[in-house]
Amino acid sequence: MKKIIAFVMAFALLGIPAFVQTEQNLSLSVSAEETADFTEGIYQNLTYRKYADYIEISGYTNEISGELVIPAEIDGLPVASIAENAFAECEGLTSLTLPDSITSIADGAFFCEATVSAKKMFASDTKSAVKNYAFYNCFHLTEIHVSDTNPAFSTENGILFNQDKTALIRYPAGKTETSYTIPDGVSVISSSAFSNCSVLQSVIFSDSVTEIGKHAFSYCSGLTDVAIPESVKNIQTSAFSYCSALASVTVPDTLTEISLGAFNETAWLKSQPDGVVYLGKVALLYKGDIPENSEIIFRDGTKFINNMFNTMITNDNLVSVVIPDSITVLNFYAFGGCKNLAEISIPDSVSYIGANALEGTAWLENQPDGIVYAGKVAYTYKGDMPENTELVLKNGTKGIAENAFSGCANLISVSIPDTVMEIGRNAFSETGLTSVTIPASVVNLGDDSKMLNTGMIQKVPSSVCKTFPDLKELIVLNPDCKFFDGTYPFTDTVIKGYPDSTAQIYAETYHLSFVPLEGEPATESQTFKKGDANLDGKIDILDVITVNQAILGKENLSETQLKAVDFNGNGKPEASEALMIMKYIVGLITSFD
Repeated sequence: MKKIIAFVMAFALLGIPAFVQTEQNLSLSVSAEETADFTEGIYQNLTYRKYADYIEISGYTNEISGELVIPAEIDGLPVASIAENAFAECEGLTSLTLPDSITSIADGAFFCEATVSAKKMFASDTKSAVKNYAFYNCFHLTEIHVSDTNPAFSTENGILFNQDKTALIRYPAGKTETSYTIPDGVSVISSSAFSNCSVLQSVIFSDSVTEIGKHAFSYCSGLTDVAIPESVKNIQTSAFSYCSALASVTVPDTLTEISLGAFNETAWLKSQPDGVVYLGKVALLYKGDIPENSEIIFRDGTKFINNMFNTMITNDNLVSVVIPDSITVLNFYAFGGCKNLAEISIPDSVSYIGANALEGTAWLENQPDGIVYAGKVAYTYKGDMPENTELVLKNGTKGIAENAFSGCANLISVSIPDTVMEIGRNAFSETGLTSVTIPASVVNLGDDSKMLNTGMIQKVPSSVCKTFPDLKELIVLNPDCKFFDGTYPFTDTVIKGYPDSTAQIYAETYHLSFVPLEGEPATESQTFKKGDANLDGKIDILDVITVNQAILGKENLSETQLKAVDFNGNGKPEASEALMIMKYIVGLITSFD
């Protein structure tokens, strides 16, 4: 009641009309001009919002104890959702029953503190979308049950899964078992799925698991060791943070995406020496202070470097870094802000560079005006760009970095060579470009999925439109180019591409004009030369080295590179193929057929 009164008083002070009815179903009419079109009311002990076609439970008026049954209907409308934090601080709740009508359970809906004594939650045919932290901190919850006919969810031994058991949504924190084996078929461990399971000491992952979500095992204080299977591709922010007893962590060499804070405050991390901390093939973080005039040489075979330096107080002490040729991506803010970093060895294997990866460094300050290349990537344009500039990127360029030419209003034309494979998000935002041709070699357009969200800097949804926001014409020659369109569709851009291509799908999805290109898409022999492993337009000893590096696991070949050297068609580089390139160079053979 206090919340309702305060709400009404606030509206009165703002001069917004409100109407209070002193009956059991207390309601408040809210002006649609100021907020969403709903009325607020009270049903028994529950507060709710009444929309045009459904009811949302927003909280409760008096302390709840014992069993709580959410009604299926109020005022003739179905109760469809439970709002964020609706039952937080529900100290006396011991049992919860949800009706069939529920379609959404928001973040923190049952965000309970340590005093909560809820033991069981029941849902009957609930079609709900459970948000990440819906059951966060429900320490005493031991079982979750849903109907066998529920189309969205299922349970097994009181554990909540999605309907087909490919995602484990919540393992109740109050369960008393000390070990658990993830069932076969589960591919996703959802955010906070095991958070605060303090009794749990051991978790065995099935080979079907591919993703471990944010805070998935955070505060599992009894967990002592984890062995991540090769199937896992991503460990997200704080996944195992504050697992204070976690002393042993084993990950496969194939795992290249581990967020910066994934193992914060664990016994394992505390046992690591100062300096760069590695986990598998990932340079996870820098521990301790960086000594003055430091040079960091990353280990050979490292496949990913987290953006570990940009927030460090002592990052001014870093003067030189050497990056191995096993790296293909530089993360956003990888070395941004390291103002005394003057020497950066970037290998030709790098084809994608995230936003601000080298911003504020002495290295960038020392580059001449014009296009700045970092290895084989066009990183940025330095200095004032002349009016009506027409850029021609040099042949052999593999990528165009995120934000590379953003803000170059005088750029009216760009020629992209057919060696470019990836164009980063916002690469050409706020330029004078009105028409761009994307060569058939480009496989990713506006893709920031390579940039791992460490939790320190939030990712912005990527989009093709944000990469080329002012275009009147976009020509895409690769019929299979990946469009990462996100939330920013074009308005009046004409998309040109081949029939049945991803370009046509994009145009139709956002109701844009699509003009089919005549003829057939370029064949593989037209988009690359067989034997040209590094895609620089030549076949020489560097291509032999590239293949050998890939065989040793020190370089990841792109799809186009692999097609250029996969003479036997088995989908992987082999020594026999490196030998064939050498024979071609010295004239012993004249083709790779």
